Amino acid sequence: MFKRFVVGHINKQSGVNQGILGVAYRLSREEKLKGSNKIDLDNHLAWLMDSFTIPDIFDKPESLKGVCWFKDTAVDIIDHVIAIVPHVEACGFVVTELSSNLPGLIIYEDDSQIVAIPNDESV
Repeated sequence: MFKRFVVGHINKQSGVNQGILGVAYRLSREEKLKGSNKIDLDNHLAWLMDSFTIPDIFDKPESLKGVCWFKDTAVDIIDHVIAIVPHVEACGFVVTELSSNLPGLIIYEDDSQIVAIPNDESV
């Protein structure tokens, strides 16, 4: 089983809802949160940056339609992503957790995540 956390905005490259981490990093850079909320968000984002690899597959133009899904065994990573949800929602986004056994055509895989090209069953 794979998990993905998305917001209600369509990613132009993949054609599906944008993942939460891209939004969270943007909110942090743009300093949309203040005080302890910003510190908490930044701490979770820093932990995530240190804890899993950002796939270099996105350097290839043919991979830009790929979306990341966490393996359900990546419990620590998923816990940190869940901790980010209230911060993203506080900025007006609606976050949805998706689960799928069929996320699409898998084009990358490591211990904690996959990148898949979405299909009709996965979105």
